[in-house]
Amino acid sequence: MIGDYPGMIAAMLTRLSESTLFVAGQLDAHAEGLARIRAVLPWASSSLVPCHNDPNPRNILFDGERLWLIDWELAAQNDPLVDIAILSADLAETRRLEDVLLETAFGRTPDRFLHARLRVVRLLTRLFYGCVVLDNFTHSPPSLPAANNTAFTPAGFRAAVADGQLISGTQEVAYAFGRMSLTAFIDGLKAPGFAQALELVKQG
Repeated sequence: MIGDYPGMIAAMLTRLSESTLFVAGQLDAHAEGLARIRAVLPWASSSLVPCHNDPNPRNILFDGERLWLIDWELAAQNDPLVDIAILSADLAETRRLEDVLLETAFGRTPDRFLHARLRVVRLLTRLFYGCVVLDNFTHSPPSLPAANNTAFTPAGFRAAVADGQLISGTQEVAYAFGRMSLTAFIDGLKAPGFAQALELVKQG
């Protein structure tokens, strides 16, 4: 059981901040943002459900008729929105597709509160992925060209993979993905409407 997902992310973030990958204080904004989220987001063990916890595009197979979800090694109890948050970040980037995912999962038309909570949980999954991937580099920092230390946006990362600037399966692409995920977390905190989403979650 994953249990306290935000708490687990906080522990990973602390390890990263103490590693040689980052200079002192470089991840302070991430820790502060995570603290803001934890202060308003309830994470009750009684509300946890079985989750895949990693439904990224590489773990989804579709032949035009059937859909398979593979690679269940991270499967555990978690918040009902975690899998949807990961899916919506990669495969349902419009509000209409987000509505379809939420209505299918919960059997009702999503309201403002559900959309707000999804937005917050989606940021948690960004931070989770960034911490998990970069943790693999804490004992052996990557020897990468300086240009690859620039963090991509999610769209820029996908474009870099598509045009061959980043090669799937390499150390370089994993490091770039981790950096992109941390940047996406900060960008999400600063995005218009996020403060209002946090307030809605707090009221809920």
